[in-house]
Amino acid sequence: MNEMVPGGPAPKGGPGERLLTQSEVAYWLQVDKRTVRRLTEAGKLRKVDFGKRRMVRYRPEDVAAFLAGEVR
Repeated sequence: MNEMVPGGPAPKGGPGERLLTQSEVAYWLQVDKRTVRRLTEAGKLRKVDFGKRRMVRYRPEDVAAFLAGEVR
């Protein structure tokens, strides 16, 4: 995965690429975690739910699509 730099280039997805936490996405977008949650709830940022505890993660390619202004 690309080195995480605030406001830097979007992460690249691919097979075996690890999923990003809400905190990592917030860091990348230079916003608060609450903003990431709001973007997700508004359908602007796609999330992945899994596990019994309903953990939320984000695919790097979905973050890249959001940064590029694409809707998925």
